[in-house]
Amino acid sequence: MTIEDGCASGTIATMIDAPSATMLFLRAHRDGQSCWIAVPTDAEGVSVAPAALSDATHTLATVTLDRVGIGDDALIRPADPSALDDRLLREAAVAIAADAIGGGEAALAGTIDYMKVREQFGRVIGSFQALKHRVADHQAALVAGRGLIEHAGSLSADHPDALLAALSAKQHVTRVVAEIARDCIQLHGGVGFTAEFFPHIYLKRGKLNEALWGTRNRLLDRIADLLEAA
Repeated sequence: MTIEDGCASGTIATMIDAPSATMLFLRAHRDGQSCWIAVPTDAEGVSVAPAALSDATHTLATVTLDRVGIGDDALIRPADPSALDDRLLREAAVAIAADAIGGGEAALAGTIDYMKVREQFGRVIGSFQALKHRVADHQAALVAGRGLIEHAGSLSADHPDALLAALSAKQHVTRVVAEIARDCIQLHGGVGFTAEFFPHIYLKRGKLNEALWGTRNRLLDRIADLLEAA
């Protein structure tokens, strides 16, 4: 977004949850400097065009601003834009990781309930030792992931390891949860592949969480930079 003569213009091709939002928080440039603006979705000149998204638990849209008036109360001009970017990235990383761990726990709990009643060869599949081991591994991974998130969330924003802990939790937990959701589909058998059934829904949300605010590879690069700079 660019701001000229007090008006913002520009387009964001893929903005998550924009169709369900009442306020947009957007990155912009004014007089050659980075800033942020807060814009109501019903403001004159704002267009939100919904787009298809495989994860039905979220919405997606192309957002266009056509000379939308920006008052001083809607403009944030930080003294250190990069520091604000890092703070937003940290908070987003912790929030996404927390969302992911909740989804992983729900997917696994529902799968365990299913395994207690689904029968094969005259026995419930939850009694098969190989499947018990898979579920136990998933449960251990979720407990470890929750510990990473709780640690990252407990650090103050000005802690020297705050961003490192948040990015580490996000890249690890979202990957683990997506793998657990994928295996929950396998543990359900054919019904797990049904698009409306919960393992499939959690997998699509899990894969989206992996990509939001930086893919795993991108975050690992940033983590490496932070470790080298320490």
